[in-house]
Amino acid sequence: MEEDYLKRLAELKRELEQKKLELEKELELIKFNLVLVDKALSSSSFVTADVLLKKEKEEVVAKKEVKPKPIKTEEIKDVDESLLFSLNYHEKMLEVIPNPSIKFKEDSAPFKNFLVKKVFEGKRSSDIESGKSPEESFDYEIFKDTEGNITSIILKNVNIHDQQEVRNLTNSIKWTIKRIKEKIKGGV
Repeated sequence: MEEDYLKRLAELKRELEQKKLELEKELELIKFNLVLVDKALSSSSFVTADVLLKKEKEEVVAKKEVKPKPIKTEEIKDVDESLLFSLNYHEKMLEVIPNPSIKFKEDSAPFKNFLVKKVFEGKRSSDIESGKSPEESFDYEIFKDTEGNITSIILKNVNIHDQQEVRNLTNSIKWTIKRIKEKIKGGV
């Protein structure tokens, strides 16, 4: 009885220490992001919302017009050979385009909790912790349609020549989209 109690306490301690480390990492990321926001706010002059929105619209139009052609394109398929997503390789960037028939939102459990929080945020944190500047660190951008479904994901500052890095990201995305597809198929 006493031995079981001690084992449970040891396990609880291990879990609490792990949670503490996770929270410390998250706190560091929040602090870092606050510094970035403070710098951005202090370096820009006050602009009214309508001017800011107009400028943002113009930037979106400009981005669409100057979309570079991918160096390489790859189709990532499920075991049944159905398309999960397309992967466009650009210099220092990957563009993920999910199969349009697999509709999911940013708050979908495996997408938000695993892919965004664990994989993307984890990679960004480890890049920053390894001493990379914010401009050189991994980053991502998620694009949605008018209904809020994910249409593409841009992964920035990716060494597309590092097969291990690309494979790790691709496998994580593949796992996530497969789980979403299974949930849709199962009606969950």
